[in-house]
Amino acid sequence: MDHFSYVLDGVSKNYGSLQVLNEISLRIKSGSIIVFIGANGAGKSTCMKILSGLMKPDKGKFYIERKNSDNQTIARHTIGYCPQEICIWPD
Repeated sequence: MDHFSYVLDGVSKNYGSLQVLNEISLRIKSGSIIVFIGANGAGKSTCMKILSGLMKPDKGKFYIERKNSDNQTIARHTIGYCPQEICIWPD
């Protein structure tokens, strides 16, 4: 099995003057199951969009750390994201 980690390093994201994420650091190892729980507007969906490659952070880094492979694109296809509301993206 190929082992990898999703890494958020000091990630921040703003929507205009509203700061949604403030220097979040997180490492998620392959095979992990995580759940974000919090109030509306807490940044859960924004964080998941960054982890799944749908959005870029304004500050900090998101990367995938892999052993035995240079192709980070494959690891991005291993994350499952199920928002509460029904959502269909155009691509």
